Amino acid sequence: QHLWTELAPSNRVRLFVVRKGNEMVCSAFAFTISDTLRVWKVGWSGAFKEECPNYLLWWHAMRWAKTQGFKQFDFVWVDAHDAELVARGETNAAAFRDGTTAFKLSFGGRLLLLPPVQCRFFHPLSRLAHRLGGGRLLASRLFQRALSRYWRSKGN
Repeated sequence: QHLWTELAPSNRVRLFVVRKGNEMVCSAFAFTISDTLRVWKVGWSGAFKEECPNYLLWWHAMRWAKTQGFKQFDFVWVDAHDAELVARGETNAAAFRDGTTAFKLSFGGRLLLLPPVQCRFFHPLSRLAHRLGGGRLLASRLFQRALSRYWRSKGN
């Protein structure tokens, strides 16, 4: 709801819905960045499988993006294990862990892998603290709980 409230006035958000009669069968929440439409959240009731409502939903979203002048269409997510298989040239759907990977790849396009997570500290003391275990401290459950309590106390 917050994203819709923030992005709708500038026409940067779209909700796609497939209905059969009065029944909502599937929907997708998408937002735009530059020349790209990103379909972020998708849901399907499981009904009318034989009529392929998900294909209709995605195809309609792609056609809409094209008519609006978008140059790219982003499916946003593919299982990381499956993405590695595709990057190695393995496209056998039976090898994929997640059925959505084969579904999304069936539309064509290209798969882009994100670079690994990195961090850099510019201040020498921050860099030293991180090297001496600060990273492990920040990732620890104890620190996360303490930080959570701190922010909750600030909200009161």
